[in-house]
Amino acid sequence: MAGPLLTRRQLGKRLRKLREHADMSTYDVERSKCINSRRTLARIENGQVTSMPYTVIGGLARLYGADTALASELERMYRAADEPGWYEEYGQAVREGFATFAEAEQTADRMCLYDPGVITGLCQIDAYASALFLLHPLYDKTGVEPARRFRKRRQRDYWGRVEREGGPQTTIILSETTVRRPVGGVEVLAAQLGRLRELARLPGVDLRILPLSVEDHPAPDAGSFTIFDFNDPLDPDIVYFEHLDGCRYVETIAAVAAYRVVFDALHDHAIAVEEFLGGHFPVAQIEP
Repeated sequence: MAGPLLTRRQLGKRLRKLREHADMSTYDVERSKCINSRRTLARIENGQVTSMPYTVIGGLARLYGADTALASELERMYRAADEPGWYEEYGQAVREGFATFAEAEQTADRMCLYDPGVITGLCQIDAYASALFLLHPLYDKTGVEPARRFRKRRQRDYWGRVEREGGPQTTIILSETTVRRPVGGVEVLAAQLGRLRELARLPGVDLRILPLSVEDHPAPDAGSFTIFDFNDPLDPDIVYFEHLDGCRYVETIAAVAAYRVVFDALHDHAIAVEEFLGGHFPVAQIEP
């Protein structure tokens, strides 16, 4: 089940589709007095937080021609969107904007992730994650413990769902430089690579390494990104980007399609993690 942030997005999409099907403009809705302004309507349709009685949502649905059952369902979604998410207990350990990512991880039907910088959070062992937190010059060191707990919760829920349900389908591509960098020391790196081997054996998981030996890098200008696919047509696929000062979500069809083409090209050049570690870069050969 989607968390409050994704539920709010789904609600907005459904209301927009109902309005468009009813051939009503935002100006028509404002004139109906069902809602106080077009700006508020835009916030609802864009999945943003609004403060109003849940009955307003039902009123909008009925204005658009929805029956009583659908209007009640949309009211229920609006109330659910106001419930606290599981991530809120971790406070500022969850960086601004990342909560939507955490929800998408737990509800997507397929995830494709490319990270040329570090071994991605879902795959990190505790010692590797702690070293990253402590090394980062902008990270508040007093927040390391809640950040570690938040990451462990994400990992437990995600990989638990993979083991129990065989999904989501997961494809992760890391760069060779990522798996060579001894974050936390060579012993930590060896244990971390062992964890990658374990995860690669899980059902529906395709974990790959993009080797430095690839002469023609298919996407040298592509930073890290994640594509979330959802089977529900009312929940569009999302591309996620993370930056030093925040993050961004894009769901336009053209943008998602473009990043899917890039990801597929990277995948074609990458090597399965077991083949790479076993043949090109054995753990036993790591030197201090």
